[in-house]
Amino acid sequence: MCVCVQITHIMRSFVENSEENLDTTAEAIDTNQVKDFTCEDLCILKEIMLAFEKGIDEIEVGNEGSTYPGGFIFELLAKAEIKDHNQMSVISLIENLIQFLSTASVSPFQRKGVGLQKMADLLNVAFSGTTHSYKERVKMCYKVHIQIEEKKNNKKTDSWGALKSVTSKPSERVLSYWCFSPHLCTHVRSETSL
Repeated sequence: MCVCVQITHIMRSFVENSEENLDTTAEAIDTNQVKDFTCEDLCILKEIMLAFEKGIDEIEVGNEGSTYPGGFIFELLAKAEIKDHNQMSVISLIENLIQFLSTASVSPFQRKGVGLQKMADLLNVAFSGTTHSYKERVKMCYKVHIQIEEKKNNKKTDSWGALKSVTSKPSERVLSYWCFSPHLCTHVRSETSL
């Protein structure tokens, strides 16, 4: 999962900085910058993301994907221990990591936390209301769709035009969380003043 790769990259920078106190690679992250998280926070978040990915991987997916009621998102998040009582701290940690990645990158080609931002967006939408009535509306108006992403057949060539052997990646799953009620979207936006 892209999110875990980004978290691992930050963790590696923590370790390299503490061991060497000097990093000269082009993909370096300035770890001397003040952080709003600890290495332990990163480990916990990585465990959460891996549990979330495992929950998605355990789902049977048909050829056209599999669609579930909107409340299913809370079951998936609960498998990763993201629930009403701790969702704000998880969102806050993810947002702190995104901020760190966007300001600490020394290369314009550095990861900027796009995968983390998608996860934060999902959590913000799913937990935009925590009342029982809101969750009932989510069950009626939202759908969770999981689909296996098609492998791209990228044929790479070397500088002489000969085809290189490309190792195939395992198929990836894409989780979509859709709202099919314009009324609910409008209501949520008016409540949160977005």
